[in-house]
Amino acid sequence: MTKHMSVAFLIAALVAALTPASAQEQLRAFILDRIGPTSLDRDGYGCFDPLAALRFDEDVIGGEISGATEDAFAVGACVVLESNTTLEGAQRISIKNQTFVRGAVAGGNLTAYLPDWSASLAGVAGGYDEALMGIAAPMRQVATALHARVAAYQECSRDGEELESRIADYNERAEAIDPKSKSTGSRLVGGGGAAPVYQVILPDERFRELFEEAQALQAQVETHEQQCADFRDGVTLDMDYLDFVDAMG
Repeated sequence: MTKHMSVAFLIAALVAALTPASAQEQLRAFILDRIGPTSLDRDGYGCFDPLAALRFDEDVIGGEISGATEDAFAVGACVVLESNTTLEGAQRISIKNQTFVRGAVAGGNLTAYLPDWSASLAGVAGGYDEALMGIAAPMRQVATALHARVAAYQECSRDGEELESRIADYNERAEAIDPKSKSTGSRLVGGGGAAPVYQVILPDERFRELFEEAQALQAQVETHEQQCADFRDGVTLDMDYLDFVDAMG
C-alpha cells in the first residue's frame, strides 16, 4: 500500500473484542486527513492498542470511565502524551465512526491512537475538547502511579544487581581465605520477575573482618527484600510501555 492511497485499510483481525458477544472482529480504518509530522500543543492521551483507544473514546464520550479503560492505563497500553510530543506521519482516521489522530511516537518506534478530542496539534484545526479532557483526567493519576511503580521496580532491579555484584566479590575473597566457609541463602528481586537465590559466604569467626562484612551484607539483603517485596513477581506491563518510557526519557 502506498502512502497516497486514501481507501480504507485493514488494521488486522484483532482478537479480544470490544463486546463479549463477538469473539473476533475485523476493524477497518479510513484515512480522513494526512497531517504529516506534527507535535502536541497540550498534553493528551493515546493508546498503543486501537481496541483500547476505541473503548477509551467511547467511555469519555459516554461520560464514564470503565474498568477496562482504567486497566489499560494501569498496564501502560494507554498513556499520557505530554505537550511537545512529536507525532511522525500523523493522520486523522476513522474507526467504527470514531475519530482518532494516529501517529508514530517514541522516535517513530510506536504507533499511538489519540481520540480526536485529546489531540491538540500544532497549527492543525481539530476536535480538541476541554470538557472531554476533564472526563478523562482521572486517567492521569493512573498513568502517574504506573510510572512511579515502574521507576521503583527499576531501582530495585538496579540495587539488586549492585548488591549481587558486591556479594560475588565478597564470596570470592571469603572462599580464597576460608575454603570451609558456610553459605547463607537470601532471595532478591531479579530481572524478568524471577527471584534468584544469592549466597553470602559466612566464614569462621576467626576471620573477624570477613565475618562482620558477611553479617552487614546479610542485613542489606534483608533490607532490600523488605523494600522490594512488592516486586517479587515483577510488574505487569503492556509490551510497548517500557520502550515508550525509555524513549521519552
